[in-house]
Amino acid sequence: MLVLVADEDAALQDTTRRAVERFGYRCVVASNGADAWERIVAGRPDVVLASLGLGGVGGLELCQRVRELRHQQGCYLVDGWRA
Repeated sequence: MLVLVADEDAALQDTTRRAVERFGYRCVVASNGADAWERIVAGRPDVVLASLGLGGVGGLELCQRVRELRHQQGCYLVDGWRA
């Protein structure tokens, strides 16, 4: 399973990435919405953890884009997971 963590806070990215990997999942991180979108299109993650406050492409827009992709229909989205 591939998990994408999208957040501008580098410390939170690292903490979350390590937690995901401890559970045995692969993890990639993105520091802004545009980077997250590129990783989604290229890597087809199974789970996307996205902060609402992403720069550029915001967390809500990112979720909308993922839902519009046919190949991502089975992707779980968690938006605003820091709240």
